[in-house]
Amino acid sequence: MGKFSAKKFEKREKENTARKKRNKSKSSGKFVRRLTSAGGANLFRFQETTSKGDFPWSEMGIHYSCGEDGKTQIRCLRDHADDFDKKNFQPAKKCPQCLQNEKDLKSGVKRKKIRASKRRRVSRIFLEGICLTPLIKWIDAGKKLPKLKKCFGTFEWRDDGERFDECETCSTKTAWGKVCLAGIGIFGVGPTLGDPLTSMAKKIGRSLKHNPFDHEEGHNFEFTKSGEGLKTDYSNIGFSLEAFGLPKIVVKFMEDNALDWNEVYPMLSFAETKALMEGAVPEEEEEEEEEEEEEEEEEEEESEEEEEEEEEEEEEEEEEESEEEEEEEEEEEEEEEEEEEEEEEEEEEEEEEEEEEEEEEEEEEEEKEEKDDDFFDSLEKELEEDEKKSSLKKKLKTKAKKKSTKVKKKKKKKK
Repeated sequence: MGKFSAKKFEKREKENTARKKRNKSKSSGKFVRRLTSAGGANLFRFQETTSKGDFPWSEMGIHYSCGEDGKTQIRCLRDHADDFDKKNFQPAKKCPQCLQNEKDLKSGVKRKKIRASKRRRVSRIFLEGICLTPLIKWIDAGKKLPKLKKCFGTFEWRDDGERFDECETCSTKTAWGKVCLAGIGIFGVGPTLGDPLTSMAKKIGRSLKHNPFDHEEGHNFEFTKSGEGLKTDYSNIGFSLEAFGLPKIVVKFMEDNALDWNEVYPMLSFAETKALMEGAVPEEEEEEEEEEEEEEEEEEEESEEEEEEEEEEEEEEEEEESEEEEEEEEEEEEEEEEEEEEEEEEEEEEEEEEEEEEEEEEEEEEEKEEKDDDFFDSLEKELEEDEKKSSLKKKLKTKAKKKSTKVKKKKKKKK
């Protein structure tokens, strides 16, 4: 055992305090959650513009199905990858994944070409907001919305296997309780939903002279989803005609829990992106993970005694909760995850089909051009032959006329 040192204990106490602050910030509900749409009517409300950007969303390129496991999502290091924008266009060499895709496509190897197609850069718009779908039946019926409890936003979310701590004062069966449970998160939008959203936002801004994303005077975004997989269809897309002012407590919750987009999809360096492609973890992340594991172990030891004391009280509360609710929540989470995976797969399949269709159309056009060339060549030959035949006929006619005139002259002389 070493010598007692008050300074060392003071230093350790400061480390413990700092660790608790970090852990408290982790469980504050600010980590990234994904909002998903369900079959039927959907209603969302997005965060109003607060960043330096011109639009209330983040637009970036994403590489899906990357890494050794084929499940890693990588943010493309190219902000501008469209050829038509020559002024801002950035070449593939700026992003290691784009560069690898380019090499795979040029290799001529079918397996590599398929892999490059799956990992190609996909432009995506990510909005931030809350899901108001549980309120639809009251809004559609023109009824007064159910009373909002003052505890809104108190679900203690944790970025681990537990998912969240049950709220003590609100039930997830209530409409606002379900909205609170889903919390604030990101909603990925493609052209099908993104184009009408942009168009209607412009119309509302011009006609009503206010921001459609405003928390107090803004409008909810709605659409109807039907079908599954490749047969998924969206209809009735757009902002609701009437403005919908959010309650103050909900506005405060959205403002306090605004997402940091650098944490959602961080812009890594070239080397870090390449390491992520190869399945490696940067050294800084490894150190952070080790520190987190040590901190978690210490916390578990410290909280064991407290948990034992609280077990009796928790058991009484757990008896009041229904097992069916827990199962339903788990099923909903699983369904949401499956829907997310299905949507990503559908997008990839649709893009692959579009590429195949374009290739087929190009081939058909080439074949048509070749046929047209052959047709015109044969037509020219026929015309030439017709011209030759017509010239021969003219010559024969002239010869026949000459002969007939000679014969007539001879007959006259004989007479």
